[in-house]
Amino acid sequence: MAKLRQPAAAGSARDSFLPAMGTCTMDSQFGRGDVMAGGADKAKGRAKKAVGELTGNEDLKREGDIDKASGKVKEVTQKVADKVRKTGHKK
Repeated sequence: MAKLRQPAAAGSARDSFLPAMGTCTMDSQFGRGDVMAGGADKAKGRAKKAVGELTGNEDLKREGDIDKASGKVKEVTQKVADKVRKTGHKK
């Protein structure tokens, strides 16, 4: 789990939720969550596209296609990262 920054006295409250610089590892950047997020994006895309088709909303259909493509990219990226990790490649 990434370390959290201490909130600055006069800074924004959202700064306290950001990971501190240098605390992310390859595992946290390319963890199994990316595959799950990819599947969620693909499901969200399918739902948006279906609603867009039912309502005749072309913008919503396009958003659905974009979300599905984004999910596929996340899944492929995770699979590549897994293969690189298995080959013993160290950054």
